[in-house]
Amino acid sequence: MRWGKCLAIFGPILFAIFVDGCGPGRTSRYRRHQPRTPLVRKQHEPSDCHEYGLCAAGLPEGPITLADWESNTKRSHQLVPLYDDNIIITDEEGTGVDRMMTQ
Repeated sequence: MRWGKCLAIFGPILFAIFVDGCGPGRTSRYRRHQPRTPLVRKQHEPSDCHEYGLCAAGLPEGPITLADWESNTKRSHQLVPLYDDNIIITDEEGTGVDRMMTQ
């Protein structure tokens, strides 16, 4: 009879001590929020579209090769030079081909 009462009192306490070791620890209750950086003026980030998804960039058309550039195909005529001061483009060859981008 005594052991039954002792087991009824100390059993849940011992069970809680042993099971507590299986948990994620003290830090699982409170999670720090990362500081949010403000958006730049006129910056837009779509919340329903992944960065590399089809809704962001469209279907891939493949790379523009040097053969496309030299043969004056339709794809090479769609390219326009980019002269933006905010974007740094390294032109190692000095030909200016690195600035050509699609619209």
